[in-house]
Amino acid sequence: MLALGSPIGWDSSFADDKDKQKLYMRELRLKSYNNFTKYQFINVLENLALNMIINKEVECALTNKQSAN
Repeated sequence: MLALGSPIGWDSSFADDKDKQKLYMRELRLKSYNNFTKYQFINVLENLALNMIINKEVECALTNKQSAN
């Protein structure tokens, strides 16, 4: 996730913050296999892309709201 970098992966603030990493992965709601030790690449990719789209939409909405005020 760190190697992917922002916006689809993690920025440097995740590097040494295990709690932040766990929370992010939990929020993605990924399907896991082998007793929560493995993920399928396509599931990870789909969820990361969706998360990125949602974040961009929220950023745009906030920007538009702030510029309207």
